[in-house]
Amino acid sequence: METKANEQMPEEIGMIYKTFDYGIFKTPFNRDLNERNVRAIMDNVKENGQAITPIKLTRALEVADGQHRLEAFKRLGLPVYYFVDNTKFTLKPEHLLSENNVSIKWSTIDYIKMKVKQGDENYVKLYEVMEKTKLPFGITSVILSICGGCINRNFTKGGYIYNEEHGEALVFYNNIANSFTFKMANNTLRSVLMLYRKCTVLDYFDGERYIDAINQNPARILGLAKIYQVGLAMNEIYNLKLGEKNRISFISLSKRSMRSVVKIQNRRAA
Repeated sequence: METKANEQMPEEIGMIYKTFDYGIFKTPFNRDLNERNVRAIMDNVKENGQAITPIKLTRALEVADGQHRLEAFKRLGLPVYYFVDNTKFTLKPEHLLSENNVSIKWSTIDYIKMKVKQGDENYVKLYEVMEKTKLPFGITSVILSICGGCINRNFTKGGYIYNEEHGEALVFYNNIANSFTFKMANNTLRSVLMLYRKCTVLDYFDGERYIDAINQNPARILGLAKIYQVGLAMNEIYNLKLGEKNRISFISLSKRSMRSVVKIQNRRAA
């Protein structure tokens, strides 16, 4: 019983050290520094403080993982936390390749789930709607953007503010997506929905006709990735046998911003 208990006890395999002596660190095989990564780490530290995430060294004090953190802390004049991997005396190029290839950056979904676990009400409400609609996140982000809930750098820093319109828009466009009788690739569906959104500004736009035109002409839509390609196809299949007054220049709309489209409608209404 005593042996079993001992086996369950945590084993100390190293210590975390702290130093201001940046000269002790060696980088014999590391890649060139990515200036963008260094600045991103510096910005994060300035905003959120320095996290104690130790740099990994060999017994020869060569940096196996964390060269960008090292450079950022050095520029900021902050201490460097590190630990020594006693299984490696010196560094080999293949060590760096294996270390970096298994490192996976956080996705935006990862950030959302983290904020949900923290109980942030804005992200909790958004995630609930996302779970309900099951839209691919690339499409969700586009829908949020076109209804004023833009996903940007502040989104992953807790800067997102939920609005009921965001949830309503996700549900609405999810219903539109489910109205199509054939499955589209995500990039095609994204462009189809973006073009639909621009059309809704026009008072003479017929949403049902838009959906029917696509359902009746799948071969004209499948494989199209860009919004202007969808616009070109819709020019023909939506406008077919439609009077001049109600025809829509989809290719023109596809190239315009939402603000520009609104201005066009306002001029027409006046």
